[in-house]
Amino acid sequence: MTRWTVIVEGVPVAQPRPRVYGTHTVSDSKKSKAWKDEVAWAWGAGPKYDGPVCLRLTFFMPRPKRLMRKKDPDKAIPAPVRPDVDNLAKAVLDALEGLAFDNDSQVVGLDLRKLYHGKGDPPGVLIKAIAWEDA
Repeated sequence: MTRWTVIVEGVPVAQPRPRVYGTHTVSDSKKSKAWKDEVAWAWGAGPKYDGPVCLRLTFFMPRPKRLMRKKDPDKAIPAPVRPDVDNLAKAVLDALEGLAFDNDSQVVGLDLRKLYHGKGDPPGVLIKAIAWEDA
């Protein structure tokens, strides 16, 4: 059974849209490049999937102070704010390309969640991967 779980601490950064400057295109900002490097480093010696793979990505966004009151729940809660969850996922998929799989087209199942982190927990992303035949 090929399952792998990784936690990457840090503020998740979305994949920016490509920008054209004169004759060249820039598709990464310094922030997104640094975030993708963190994700790649955290994957480390994780498995490389040869076939189809399913991913569950749970993003934990920084919790605003207004949700840190005593009456607010301690656990993670939904974060209906920018950046969009699909753009957050694209950055993680780009970071894992070549490490977890040859091409992100191998990802055949994707479960995305975006939450404010729980009280006392850091922001980041929880990555769970499983080979299709084990799903």
